[in-house]
Amino acid sequence: MNWKRALLTGAALSVVLIGLEFLIHWYLLMDIYVQTAGVWRPQAEMRPLTGYMLLGDILFAFFYAIIYAKGYETSKGSLGQGFRYGILMGLLIAPATSLMWYVVLPIPAILSVYWFLASFAEMLVLGTLAGLIYRD
Repeated sequence: MNWKRALLTGAALSVVLIGLEFLIHWYLLMDIYVQTAGVWRPQAEMRPLTGYMLLGDILFAFFYAIIYAKGYETSKGSLGQGFRYGILMGLLIAPATSLMWYVVLPIPAILSVYWFLASFAEMLVLGTLAGLIYRD
């Protein structure tokens, strides 16, 4: 495994993930969040905690990249490996998280569906990007 390349990949994935999260949650899903405001912390309470959310995204992106690098096969094409990795991570993360949050929180089912679609798309984008960046 090439640690320098894995860390570079993690840094790039961090930037992309934070951008995607901002787009998804602050623009695409904000209307639903406003309609279900009673479920979430008030903005004034959430704002000071934003750094923890960013840290979570950064840690996720770096570990996503490291796991990809550990399984990287030099004999196969990078882009295809990244795309497949994104699909597998999407299948691992999206159904589990969207279903669990639907059970735990009093949210409309459509929000859970949107979270599933968004999470799967994010994993696919991150996997493809990892495939483009990481080379052993």
